[in-house]
Amino acid sequence: DEHGRKLDEHGRKLDEHGRKLDEHGRKLDEHGRQLTELRGDVQRLLETTHSLTVLGADHSTQLAAIRSELGALTKVYGNELEEVADWIVPWYLRKEMGIELLGPLEKGFLRAGIQEFEIDLFGQGCRGVDVYSIGVEAKSRGDLREIDAYVDRIRRIEAGRPDRYLWILFARRLERRARIRAQEAGIINIPWDYGFGSWKP
Repeated sequence: DEHGRKLDEHGRKLDEHGRKLDEHGRKLDEHGRQLTELRGDVQRLLETTHSLTVLGADHSTQLAAIRSELGALTKVYGNELEEVADWIVPWYLRKEMGIELLGPLEKGFLRAGIQEFEIDLFGQGCRGVDVYSIGVEAKSRGDLREIDAYVDRIRRIEAGRPDRYLWILFARRLERRARIRAQEAGIINIPWDYGFGSWKP
């Protein structure tokens, strides 16, 4: 019957979303491991070079190569996080807040007054006649310093570009103090594994 067909369809969607989350999780774990290793290599090289009176050409070349690789991997890691957020955030807004996006969330820069601010993902959504500007910060780990910086950026955007905003934080790991700070600032914290616990036909 129709109800059974809908349940089957929701089940298939749940399986697909679960598979995607698993795949992204594996990629992020691997990239995170590689980042940790590279940061260790950079630190060891810096300690070595600091102990030398003159920085040798071999050390300088090796350090530059590792830093370049580290930068490239960090970018890939960030892109992976944003892909996951781009999937989970619209689902969360629809299920938990009744907000439908008016278009895709996009990475870019937001002009507020005379300043431009980089936003991981930005778009618009509506609930009834109410329209919201939605900003998303996607992070692997969030500590208090990073959340303070996010809050500061939010306040400067709101001061230079008045609007009805929803600010979202999507993080794999978030320190307790950082979570409290985000809540106090009115930031919506969407957990990494939201897609599993909230998918209900």
